[in-house]
Amino acid sequence: MKEVLFISSNPPLDNGSGLEKRCYSHLSALTSSCKVHLILIGRPGQERPPASVESLTEISSFTFIKVPKKRENYLFQRVPGREILHEIFSPCYPALLHMEETDRYLRPMMSKLGKFNVLVFRLQNYWLYKAITEMGFSAESSCLDWDDIESKALQRNVDVNKNSLGYQMSLALKLQARKLRKLEERTLDFFHKVFLCSEKDTADMNALYQTKQFITIPNSFDFSRISENYDAASATDVINILFVGSMYYAPNAHGSEWFCREVLPKITRQTDKSIEVWLVGYKPTNRVKALAEINNVNVTGSVDSVQLYYQNATFTIAPIHHGGGTRIKILESAAAHRAVVSTTVGAEGLAFTPEKEILIADSPDHFAEQCLKLIASPQKCKSLSQNAYETGKKLYDAGVISQTLRREVV
Repeated sequence: MKEVLFISSNPPLDNGSGLEKRCYSHLSALTSSCKVHLILIGRPGQERPPASVESLTEISSFTFIKVPKKRENYLFQRVPGREILHEIFSPCYPALLHMEETDRYLRPMMSKLGKFNVLVFRLQNYWLYKAITEMGFSAESSCLDWDDIESKALQRNVDVNKNSLGYQMSLALKLQARKLRKLEERTLDFFHKVFLCSEKDTADMNALYQTKQFITIPNSFDFSRISENYDAASATDVINILFVGSMYYAPNAHGSEWFCREVLPKITRQTDKSIEVWLVGYKPTNRVKALAEINNVNVTGSVDSVQLYYQNATFTIAPIHHGGGTRIKILESAAAHRAVVSTTVGAEGLAFTPEKEILIADSPDHFAEQCLKLIASPQKCKSLSQNAYETGKKLYDAGVISQTLRREVV
């Protein structure tokens, strides 16, 4: 049985954030046919891994690497332009500075391995495999999962939020995006394959670098979790609009504010039905929590299960204006037979056709118009959701993507 070294700083969690879910689906796909050795890099100062990761029984071995807590550079706190100076003088990923004990952590485990392949999850962890090769070990096949193009996502953040960020922070983030682009390019000489979750990103990168090194491994969702006979949203006088996501994540927090403050008033002025907006996701920022002060907006924080919220939802939204990759929340909505209104960026990379499987809008007026279309027509909700379910199951079901991942890694 093939041995695979799986390196990640994101814990593989089936009920976690989008990245944690992607990490979990990759791990699950590989453990079904390979002996997987998981190396989890902790957050700075983290003493133990999550209990759910420690209890994983399907992996062959597990190594947790502690990273010392970051020490603040007080010089940068006391001078003008500190954010810019920090970006100029600091490495792209600080963990590079803290791995003096890599050899002690990894050499005993690596010495027990025979021939192996490696999957490094996320760009920020490439350096650990580089350290392993410097110890004299190398994989037959090395794969790096970027997930999205981080430099592109960061630049979008600056473009969308430049007014609120201010000149100094905008410039600092631009410098960070430039460092990320250089790092992204440098990793191409180090790995045989680079995975991206969006066909568009894959095509753009292969064209840019004149290579076929980039391969699409889409985000996935286990459509078998939800019955094909999942009840359609019931026609009632109360319209439940659902947005699911980690609410500390900047694109989700920004999207929540944009929808509640700029789109929702336009909807309520044009319908006599009662509207309830549900923002469901853990660690909401203070600005997201403040949205609960708006009439009919509910901020739940962390919940044990999102299924009840999908069951009660009339339709879901993905009001995303920056970030990268593809949205598992849209696949989850498709699996739950719920129609989705999204921005162009929110639906980017998914093969869902506008007006057939999803509704797309980018301005507050148009987004409100698309929501009103679903409020007025339960039949439109039903047709969109059914089409999205069929396309999603065909292209993005976990079983389909697992086969693709195994073929590319092993």
